[in-house]
Amino acid sequence: MKLFLLEDDDAIGMGLKYSLEKEGYDVVHMKTKEEAQDAFSTNTYDICILDINLPDGNGYDVCKFIKEREDVPVIFLTASDAEVNVVMGLEYHLLKVEREVSYPMAHAK
Repeated sequence: MKLFLLEDDDAIGMGLKYSLEKEGYDVVHMKTKEEAQDAFSTNTYDICILDINLPDGNGYDVCKFIKEREDVPVIFLTASDAEVNVVMGLEYHLLKVEREVSYPMAHAK
């Protein structure tokens, strides 16, 4: 299965790519809105995971671009729990997945 990953944070993107490839996915990782749109202009994917906040735009715009071309499942990946992000995701009839980051050393004494 060919998976499209849009994540601008290198550590998160590399970690997700590694984990997904270990599960058997063929992962294409992009970091910007422009790269994502270029990739979708020339390729097709089975599923997409999109970060919402990007350096040159947002995942909602990329989702709209994708959905105008093909009907592929999209999952939003974000650290934000703002209600507006849930509503925006629902407007696209998509599943929003929240990323919870824990810092175990922050609680260590």
